[in-house]
This record gives sequence, structure tokens and C-alpha cells, in this order.
Amino acid sequence: MRLNRFDLTRYGKFTDTVLSFPLPDPGQPDLHIIYGQNEAGKCSFLSGWLDSLYQIPTRSPMNFLHGYGAMQLGGEIEVDGTVLELTRIKKRDNSLLDAQSVPQPEAILQHALRGLDRSSYSAMFSLNGETLAAGGESI
Repeated sequence: MRLNRFDLTRYGKFTDTVLSFPLPDPGQPDLHIIYGQNEAGKCSFLSGWLDSLYQIPTRSPMNFLHGYGAMQLGGEIEVDGTVLELTRIKKRDNSLLDAQSVPQPEAILQHALRGLDRSSYSAMFSLNGETLAAGGESI
């Protein structure tokens, strides 16, 4: 799975924020690092990415600017050569939508994630100050 674009449409302190992750030049690594000042939104981005993959939790702390009914994330991912345009809204059921706002089965993302649950995905692919400290403590 490759993230091409991530939309923080209405999430946390973000409104209509789009982050693009262009393809690398041939032979170059496909790696993007997000960095910035404290309170720039790095953790909100990470939380939003996980929420877009695994659903926005019932009691999300990211509703301080946009209420639960308005929260929305989206983007473009590539899975096994197929480009998917998906949107995630804050809703108990049918919260994953395609580009025409038609509900999509969660199996689309479950397939892309190869069975990883949220905590396993986070442990494998989410590096931040908290995970670095926890990793150091476990050593």
C-alpha cells in the first residue's frame, strides 16, 4: 500500500489541509519524513492517518474544532497497482466512502493492510517521540 495524498478535511485543528506524497525519481527511495515545530500537527496527522485506516474512534479527542458529525479524512492510496480514492467520516457504520460517497466495505483496507490491526500497524510504522521513548525503555 502506498499513500499518494492525505486529506485532513475536517480533523483536529485542520480544515481542508492536503498533503501530497509524490512518487520518487526512478532508483530513489520512496520515503517521506514529516517534521516540524511543536504543535505543528505531526501527531494529529499520525492520528488522522490511523483513524482513516481503522475508523475514527467513538470518543475521538480530535473533535475540538470540528464536531463529531463533521469530522472527515480522505486521500488517495495505491493497493496492488489499483488507485483508490477514499474518504472516512465519523460514523459508526458505513464510514468508509469512495469518490462518489458510496459506502465501501472495510475489507478494502483490511486487504491493503494485510491483516494488521491498529496497534500492530502503529508499532511497525509509526515512529514518534512516544514510541522512541517506549522502545528505549524496553531495551
